[in-house]
Amino acid sequence: MPAKYEVDIWGVTHNVLIPKDAVEANAIIDFASQLRPNEQKQIVHAYEAGSYEMATNFVLMKTLNQLKRELGSLGITFLAEVLNRQDISDSDNTTEVITDAEAIRLAHDLGIVSSSDALRLRQAYELVSHFTQGLPVEDGEEMSKLDAAQILASCVRGVLSKSHIEVSRKFVDFRNDLESK
Repeated sequence: MPAKYEVDIWGVTHNVLIPKDAVEANAIIDFASQLRPNEQKQIVHAYEAGSYEMATNFVLMKTLNQLKRELGSLGITFLAEVLNRQDISDSDNTTEVITDAEAIRLAHDLGIVSSSDALRLRQAYELVSHFTQGLPVEDGEEMSKLDAAQILASCVRGVLSKSHIEVSRKFVDFRNDLESK
């Protein structure tokens, strides 16, 4: 195939390697380059105070909003097509009309996160949803320190450790090239 017709298929950028034994928030959050220093301090403080639900809910929301913003750079019309959602219009805001589950699925399908990271993000979403829905605690069930550490690590590893996710920008350029021909 001549060089001018070769297509580079993009893949997931390599993740920052968080130590496998990291269970303290500061050991994990230090890798979250997309969080401001005061946000990092507040997360660590909440975690150390045992407010695991608060810390993980905040980090998960930051993660999902970042994914939605990144997906938004592909264009809302394109996302509506991919999701087969006729209810989405050009004037809609991606962070408001794309569900959290759709954001994780699209991020995986478009190569923004790996299949392992998508799985971890879905699990993090399920755990945070379970523990923050305000239902009575059954048999003393609360989010554990280990649960919280896994959620923080999943969010940081998959999304928040990356200063900018290049995959969607490459995809936009690729799509624009196809449309212009």
